[in-house]
Amino acid sequence: MCTATVPDGRTLLVTATPKGAVRLWDPDTGECVGRLNPYGSPIQSIAAIPISAGHTLIAAADTAGRLHVWDPAVDDPWEPGAAVQLSARALADADHRVAAAAAVPTPDRTMLATGDNQGVVMLWDLATGAPIGDGLPASTGTGGLPVITATTLHGGRTVLVTGTRHGHRLRVWEPETGAVGHIALDVALTCLAIAGPDLIVGHDRGILSLPLTRR
Repeated sequence: MCTATVPDGRTLLVTATPKGAVRLWDPDTGECVGRLNPYGSPIQSIAAIPISAGHTLIAAADTAGRLHVWDPAVDDPWEPGAAVQLSARALADADHRVAAAAAVPTPDRTMLATGDNQGVVMLWDLATGAPIGDGLPASTGTGGLPVITATTLHGGRTVLVTGTRHGHRLRVWEPETGAVGHIALDVALTCLAIAGPDLIVGHDRGILSLPLTRR
């Protein structure tokens, strides 16, 4: 699940199930206030993608490797609203079957990152659905269900961190320069989050915090 802000000022909770039920909830009342996923595709991961201060899109990867983008501000789930789908040709050309997605904030816009089970990460323009740059290729030990998070650090440096669930290795990628660093873990990764300049790593025995700033 994740949260989404809509232009009328509400913050909604978004839940998804492998059976394809994607619902919007009012966290104050517990009431279901909307539904997404009109095709009913089985969902394996969802992510909130802010496109402005008061408007969030939802990106969802289904079990067939397709990526869906929805606008929770639109009452009719068949209407796209501000959502633009990723280029089907670019996905096919790259043989990129999406398993996870994440927002990638930059100083001038938010991009979408998608990861597949081979370890490939691609960046996308949310306004056009086109890929950005060459992406992050797979490497040794990157196969598995991806976990992705990203942030922009002080000074405008965008950093994306990716690993695999139950894996023991993280890659730290700077898309602007192409630099890739590695972090070895002695625990099995379960999830990732960002808290200010720190990376929060959920693992099989708890959590740990790692600084992303250069020393």
